Amino acid sequence: MSKIQTKPRISNWRLPLFLFIFGLVNIAFGTIQLSSIAIGPAADGALNEMTSPQYFITPVPVIFHIVCGIFFNVLAPLQFVPALRKRVPKFHRWSGRLLLIAGLGAAASGMYMNQFFPAFGTGWKYAAVLIFSFGMIASLLLGLRAILNRDVKCHNEWMMRAVMISLGPATQRLLILPIYFATGQMSILMIEIVMWAGFLINIAVGEMILRSHYKPRKALRHAAAE
Repeated sequence: MSKIQTKPRISNWRLPLFLFIFGLVNIAFGTIQLSSIAIGPAADGALNEMTSPQYFITPVPVIFHIVCGIFFNVLAPLQFVPALRKRVPKFHRWSGRLLLIAGLGAAASGMYMNQFFPAFGTGWKYAAVLIFSFGMIASLLLGLRAILNRDVKCHNEWMMRAVMISLGPATQRLLILPIYFATGQMSILMIEIVMWAGFLINIAVGEMILRSHYKPRKALRHAAAE
């Protein structure tokens, strides 16, 4: 029986680097928002472009959401570094547990704010946050179940899906900025469209990464039969 090759086609460093660079967008915007909350609104009551009045009325869930998101985006790329998994397995396991807690915290707090903060737009934003936050929680829990069952491949797949959903806001911001700088404004409808587009683009990219990173299960079974 020939040895089954499961070596990723993507270089070992490219995937973590891609996730880290994309995550920096979320980390940068989150840091700015935390600074804005710490400083508070201006004396004249003016707000910057990345805060809303609710941030100062109910800051705790906002801060919790941002801090969990920053931790998640810092730790996520490290989970996909093969050298760390092989050479420092304890770090991989413990950072993975912290990643799970941070991811669940970010998604749950996002759903809380979506439910109890003032409504925005026509309801498409509400639906997007609800659906994709639930999707992230489900992906994290399915990834946990897979690794408890020692199904590493399935674990990696679900964790990749969770990470790509978490990077949805980064894609949304990269889509919004050119439009905002070109027009000087963003309609509510455009914001809702961009929110859905960011999540859907990331999910599609994540599936493309998974298809290129691992051989399909059918191909592996066929190779084993030979």
